[in-house]
Amino acid sequence: MKAETASRPRIWAIGISRLRDLFIDIAGTYADRAELDVVSLGYERAVTRIESALGERPDVVVAGGSNGAYLKTRVSIPVVIISPTGFDVMHALAKARREGASVVLV
Repeated sequence: MKAETASRPRIWAIGISRLRDLFIDIAGTYADRAELDVVSLGYERAVTRIESALGERPDVVVAGGSNGAYLKTRVSIPVVIISPTGFDVMHALAKARREGASVVLV
């Protein structure tokens, strides 16, 4: 492991839904403060990935909804459950508008 990453917390954002895209959007924002990886797995597959990571295990997992609740009871590291708000959606739309000619909300 590089010396500059050793002092930063290792955070895995676990997401298989729309949260995954939100995690990807914000990952770069925190690169200087944390080692943030987005893991596109859910439930039992995410548990297996976390528990088999050995020396590369995260210090904390961030996940949403039922996936977060599932992980919280099944892994031996802290799990932070998040719930995106309307503000998060508006922020994502504003960012998309700045970066693209058209925006679609489904």
